[in-house]
Amino acid sequence: MSADPGWRPVQALCITQILSWGSLYYAFAILQQPIAKEMGWSAGALMGAFSLGLLLTGVATFGSGLLLRRASSRQVMTAGSVLAGICLLALACCQELWQFYCAWAVAGIAMGATLYETAFAALARIYDADYKKAVTMVTLAGGLASTVFWPLTEALASAFGWRECLGAYALLQWMVCAPLHWFVLPPQSPPSKTAAATNWHEETRGLMRRREFRWLSISFMLHAVVFSALSVHLVPLLHARGLSLREATWMAALAGPVQVLGRALEFRFGEQWPISRTGNFALALVVGALFLLWWPRVPALALAAVVALYGASNGVMTIVRGVSIRERFGSEQYAAASGALMGPAIICRAAGPLLASLLLAHFEGYFAVVAGLTCLAAISWFTYLRGMDAA
Repeated sequence: MSADPGWRPVQALCITQILSWGSLYYAFAILQQPIAKEMGWSAGALMGAFSLGLLLTGVATFGSGLLLRRASSRQVMTAGSVLAGICLLALACCQELWQFYCAWAVAGIAMGATLYETAFAALARIYDADYKKAVTMVTLAGGLASTVFWPLTEALASAFGWRECLGAYALLQWMVCAPLHWFVLPPQSPPSKTAAATNWHEETRGLMRRREFRWLSISFMLHAVVFSALSVHLVPLLHARGLSLREATWMAALAGPVQVLGRALEFRFGEQWPISRTGNFALALVVGALFLLWWPRVPALALAAVVALYGASNGVMTIVRGVSIRERFGSEQYAAASGALMGPAIICRAAGPLLASLLLAHFEGYFAVVAGLTCLAAISWFTYLRGMDAA
């Protein structure tokens, strides 16, 4: 660990996570309509490009775990920010759909090098006793990205155009994120001789032989499927349960603020109990939320509770993942374990909406979707408990 790192790395990562999540992830929700209108591309084609980027984010997260064994977090995250700026500028210059897909594919790699998992690996190298507090502070800031960037993107796109908006976001990556990553994140010392001599494949196989790794891998993958499916299908699901489309949209929007509130409560009270208890509680919340949707006639208040439980659980689980991995595998193996665990989970996140859509089409109703997601959420909860209890 770095001697007396202070809180400057946390403050820097708070800023860069807001800017990176906002420009690389949340801005797309606002920009897809003006892009489709100008370019004549279908919404499905645009979503396909974005989904490709998310899929490759999982692959890149796995690769970042390998890269962080030989390079510092400062180098990886700075390179990721430079690449993110290039991708955003490339997206702004696209004239053909294939170019748009290529730019999003590379943007997925940039996201894998700049978003939470790599930031958590940086914090694991810098902090010891304060690691959980540092992770919570960074995720609190990251949770504000949509609040900042949805209105900002709307204003910029309306005033100047979507291309100019993406160009401005590219400049943010180059002029703010990359310098903060390079000048504020400390240059960690190279890995120990033992760690450096260990073959990465042998290290990964060693992790996979551990029971807790296998249990947590299943838990995180299933959790990713459940939450990504709910994120995309929450509004139509609420609409199917009796709300008007406008009411469903406004109610689903509450998930963002509740997500931040959940992280704030964890920051305030989370030090009083182990992370396994926090994870247990967070996963139980989403199982409870899904069970509420089994009611034949769900009152509006119960639907609001569903959104609140979903948002709070999603917010807290971001912290739980980062802290649980470090607690079970230590700071020396954090990068490898995080990449090996979260890479597949992020890939599964890209598959969640598709799985829910297939169930919806086959069974012609959301009951099968809710039933399937409830089963997956319950298994995720059970396997997390096994992973955290395994010796």
